[in-house]
Order: sequence, then C-alpha cells, then structure tokens
Amino acid sequence: MVARMEWIYEEKRIYLLDENGNLVCEANLSYQDEKTMIIQRIYVEPVYRNRGFADLTMQTVMAYVEKNTLKVVPVCPYAIAWLEKRVK
Repeated sequence: MVARMEWIYEEKRIYLLDENGNLVCEANLSYQDEKTMIIQRIYVEPVYRNRGFADLTMQTVMAYVEKNTLKVVPVCPYAIAWLEKRVK
C-alpha cells in the first residue's frame, strides 16, 4: 500500500498520489448542475491495481458527495457496478 495517503480534491478530479508524487488512482468528474456530480471515470495506475484502490476511490468520492449534499450520476462502468452493490 501507499505509505502516506493524501487525497487531492479539484473541481473535476479527486486523486491520490504516492509518497513520490506519482498518481495512484483518480476519479474524473463533471457536473450536470451545481448539485449533481457525474462520475466519468475511475482509474487506477497499473502498478496499484488489484489492491483495493478503485474501491477506496469510490468510497472517497461518495464521502465527498455526502458531505456536499450532492446527487450522483455514474457513467463509469465500475462506478455503476459499485453503486448497484451498495444501494440494494
């Protein structure tokens, strides 16, 4: 795992860098309106795949959604599947 994890929040991107400043994973986002976030893509760098970072990225995005009282529209297949598992 990454020794020191710090999420970086930008308007259209939430991402995690490793201790050397390299990308670990990210969520690419857009907005339908000021209260509706669209999850365009969840991406994990190949070296970090199969370690739970996609799930961690979605958890982080959804915490941001909840904190900011946003609605979410998933376009990314992973995000759709992730949300379907948790909404039922």
